[in-house]
Amino acid sequence: MNYNVGQVLYLLSAKTMKVFPVQVVEEITKKTLGGEEINYTVMLPDKEKTQINLKELDVVTFTDLSSCKSFMLENAESSINQVLDSAKKIKKVFKSIDNEISIKEQIDESVQNNESDSIISVDIGGGLKARVNVSELEKLKQ
Repeated sequence: MNYNVGQVLYLLSAKTMKVFPVQVVEEITKKTLGGEEINYTVMLPDKEKTQINLKELDVVTFTDLSSCKSFMLENAESSINQVLDSAKKIKKVFKSIDNEISIKEQIDESVQNNESDSIISVDIGGGLKARVNVSELEKLKQ
């Protein structure tokens, strides 16, 4: 990537995951039989205003903070996904009980008793059933 002398760059340290600004103070073009190579000297934001070759730093270089933020968020999401995938793989050592759960109580779908059309059987819970005479309910409505 090409930079301009005086340009501010943002460096993301691979070791500390901190971002710090530097300023390009020198562009060095080296031409050889093997081709052309461009190196940049940057000034660090310390009291001594240390100047160092950009290639000597173990950093990822960005020209703006928004691209640095995007890069960091993508890396964080990737790391989180790896941790979660690892947890999914480890989960397989446990016997899954989700598929083994069965309904222990059977529901009596038949509400109407075959003995008479006027008497019905109603499940009132707790294993109790009530027999209700429908004709008696009709008398209560009046």
